[in-house]
Amino acid sequence: MSEIDDSPAARLRAAERYLSAAPIRLLVEDMLNLMERQIPADKASVFARVRRAVPNESLREAFAKGMTKYLSVKELDALTSFASTPEGRSALGKMSSVMSEFNQALVAEMQSALEKTRSEAQPGGTA
Repeated sequence: MSEIDDSPAARLRAAERYLSAAPIRLLVEDMLNLMERQIPADKASVFARVRRAVPNESLREAFAKGMTKYLSVKELDALTSFASTPEGRSALGKMSSVMSEFNQALVAEMQSALEKTRSEAQPGGTA
């Protein structure tokens, strides 16, 4: 049984295979669409100009670099296999929406924890 090459170069090739199966531009577009919903109507034209200026290639490179730093070739190959299925493409297409909702919940919980910590630190607090 031969060992899998998990060198940085092999990881980069595996990341490129993944990005062929799950193009980063789709993730970027989805995230920009989520951001756009948060923009006041009077700023929509500014956001549209910013959106056109977003450098997809440099974001693709940054994503590939992060993947090669944290994921092994086996993990990248597994993600590529998943992204190559209809279910995988569908699920991955929804992940930025899932993460957006999660981030909103996280921010709310952090604000609540901060308020609780502040009140406990006040004289007469429960700490």
